[in-house]
Amino acid sequence: RIYMDKCSGCHGQNGQGTPNVAPALQNNATIENSNIFNTVAVLNNGIERQSYSQEQTYYAMPGYKNSLNNQQMADLITYFHKRFTTQMTTTTAKQVAAVKKQLADD
Repeated sequence: RIYMDKCSGCHGQNGQGTPNVAPALQNNATIENSNIFNTVAVLNNGIERQSYSQEQTYYAMPGYKNSLNNQQMADLITYFHKRFTTQMTTTTAKQVAAVKKQLADD
């Protein structure tokens, strides 16, 4: 439900991405990584518009620190791992909170 509400409009219903809008979540190095630090950072803070060439640009992604709580982020990351990678890990709200604390301390 969270994925469909917050992510699928740009990343696609199946995580395939949208050219020049949003990258694919399938085979995405950040999502594939079992260390959730970068995934939490992106979900929490968003990403500025990215431009890799004149032909490849991605829109800015909003941050969800004010609209997703730790449990919702944990559920979303667990969904990412189980849906778009071979990982079957479950992320907890406590893990998300620890990463958010690191982000705040940096």
